[in-house]
Formats: sequence, C-alpha cells, structure tokens
Amino acid sequence: MSIVRRVLDAFALRFSVAEQRLADLTLVRQPVSAVGSLFNPAWLSEFGVDPRVIMDIGSYDAFDAIRLKTQFPQARVIAFEADPDRFAIAERNAQGSGVTVVPCAVGASDGQRGWYQAKSTDGIGGQGSFFVHAKTFANISQAKAANDVHVTRLDSYCRGAGIADIDLLHIDVEGAEYEVLTGLGALRPKMIFLETIARHNWKGAKSSADLHRFLTRARYVLAGDFRSDRLYVRADLVAEH
Repeated sequence: MSIVRRVLDAFALRFSVAEQRLADLTLVRQPVSAVGSLFNPAWLSEFGVDPRVIMDIGSYDAFDAIRLKTQFPQARVIAFEADPDRFAIAERNAQGSGVTVVPCAVGASDGQRGWYQAKSTDGIGGQGSFFVHAKTFANISQAKAANDVHVTRLDSYCRGAGIADIDLLHIDVEGAEYEVLTGLGALRPKMIFLETIARHNWKGAKSSADLHRFLTRARYVLAGDFRSDRLYVRADLVAEH
C-alpha cells in the first residue's frame, strides 16, 4: 500500500470518527431540513416549543422566514436584512405572507456601522458582513469600502416592538454571530440556530469556540452540530426533553 493511500485512509478514519462523535452529541431526533437552511421546524415540537415569536437574522431572500411562517401561522415572524438590494427582494418575496421584513443589521450596539456589501459572480448580492474577508473566495466579490447601515440590538428592537420573549432565533450573518448574541442583553431565546463559519474567513470575527463559550455560560446546551451550523437549546428545555 502506498504512503499516500495510507495517509488518505487514516484521514478518512479520523473523519468518520469525528462524524460519529458529532452524531452522538445530537439531541434532536429529526434530520436536518432538505430545503432552505438546515433548520428543521420539527425540532421546535421536539422540545415542546409552540413558537409565538421567530426572528430570522440575515434573511437574504426571506425564504426561511416564509417557510417558518407557513409552518407556524400563529407565530410573529420578523426577518432582518442589511443588504439594501437583498432587502428589496426579501420584502417583495414576503409580501402577503405575514412576515415582517426589517431593513437593518443586527449587532451589539444601536446606531450606524460600516458594512461590506458582497456579490457573487452572477451579480446576486449576499454574504455581506461587518467584517472584511480574510481570504479570496472564487465566487464572491466583497466591496473594498464599507457603507454605513442601520444597526439594532435585539433587546432594543424587542422593547420597541413589545416583544418579551423569542422562541426561535435563526442567524446567518457572515461572521457577526457573536455581535447578534451580545445584543440580546437579558433576552434568552428558547432555541438558537446559527451558522458557524470558521473565523479565519473574516478579519476580527469571533470563532465558533467563542460562540460556544458565550452560549454555554448563558445556560444553553448544544443540541446539534451540523458542521457549518449549530443548534443550541436553553438548558431548562433540555432538562424536560
């Protein structure tokens, strides 16, 4: 057997062991979603959550917000999108669905902040961020200069909107996940589903380990690790699971 083959076999074994360890940590029974993001709405009922407030941060085209509103018509679903081009698309898509689309970023402080718009090679917007790309992506072009966008903390938004509790927080914000969590203040959503991109993709972004420490200190349990996404559930709900 060649050395290269041995190395590849060893890597495959380590990878399969790592995959099994992640599977063993998963508390949810239902598989990931086959449409939209990996979040499966069935996970809410697994933990006895009848959602009344759902927030989709970094909504892109409002697809996930709309599918969650369709699944839970009684819920108040609010989608946030900072990219002005994507907001127009999300707002148009959400028309008549009952989803509220808000044209701003979500972060750790209220006000204005520099935000780098990004577009894919086909000209479609998306992947915009507070942070500069730390490396070159073949299919993504990020603006060299930041434009100021309106930013809200989630606790500030909830106070103004008369919201006392969040049942599901769905986050896809290209490296700014920690800022979104910091802006919760005393709010403790029942479930948090977030993208966990490697921090080396973004200059100055927090790592997935930083996110994990923050959430475990806030009494959340990792209920599912799906490589690029994670599901966290408030500890009191896990105790009853």
